[in-house]
Amino acid sequence: MGVYWLERLGSLMAGGGIIYATYVATKDISFNDIFLSSSLHKVLSETGPMEACSLGIIIWIYAKWRKHVHVR
Repeated sequence: MGVYWLERLGSLMAGGGIIYATYVATKDISFNDIFLSSSLHKVLSETGPMEACSLGIIIWIYAKWRKHVHVR
């Protein structure tokens, strides 16, 4: 896979992870005093959003590294 496509894939995966985390945080929303901490707890305890975002960032960083490092 080319560097261009790795960059795009990483960006899309990170964006998808952020969208999924927003969905998880706002699903069954209740506005009370502990809204922020309960939303953060939901995002961190559910499997998926943070993993997808972090994997996308790792792929994006790897693509940037491949773009700038030339092995002789």
